[in-house]
Amino acid sequence: VYTTPSKNAFLTAFNVVLVPLIGVVFLRKKMSGMTIIGSIFAIIGIAIMSLNDFNSVNIGDVLTLVCAVFFALQIIYTSTYVAGENPFALNTIQMGAAALIAIVVAVIQGETMDFSNTSGNLSILYLGIFSTMLSFLLQTGSQQYTQETETAIILSTESVFGMLFSAILLKELISARMYIGAALIMVGVILVQLKPRVNKKTVVLHEEKKSNN
Repeated sequence: VYTTPSKNAFLTAFNVVLVPLIGVVFLRKKMSGMTIIGSIFAIIGIAIMSLNDFNSVNIGDVLTLVCAVFFALQIIYTSTYVAGENPFALNTIQMGAAALIAIVVAVIQGETMDFSNTSGNLSILYLGIFSTMLSFLLQTGSQQYTQETETAIILSTESVFGMLFSAILLKELISARMYIGAALIMVGVILVQLKPRVNKKTVVLHEEKKSNN
């Protein structure tokens, strides 16, 4: 309502930077240099793809940034609580809490659902089942095997897939700027994923050297 779609997309994706920052400052988690570089590449790529203007800051920008903070916290605490737990149970609690809050807000605002609007109802079902329930279930289950910073950066590829599906389904023309932004996001994802392999190789070499000695 209050901000532009491009600013909203950029600020929402700002959790790519917020997740490692919150982890370091408040949770005393260590962050590698590769993770920092990957985060920077991803956020620059998102900015190039989505940001058309940022001449001023309004209430919509602030609310979107607050949303990004809470989404970053969701990613961090999902990683904390899903370890060794049932991801289906955790996802059910998250979706149930979100549904309950949504119902309360809808009742307070006096909103009603028009069941005769087939197109609108199908859109709601798609958003609820695929874009929310299944997507968060996949994210929750995946976070048993990935770090929260990796999760945030991988989720930033939403911009890339949005671009691809816009071109395929809506025949939207892809500009050079969008290609550059998508490439930077993918570089960020790859950089973050490289570190565990480098560390593992270093450990193996260290163990071999130790055995030889």
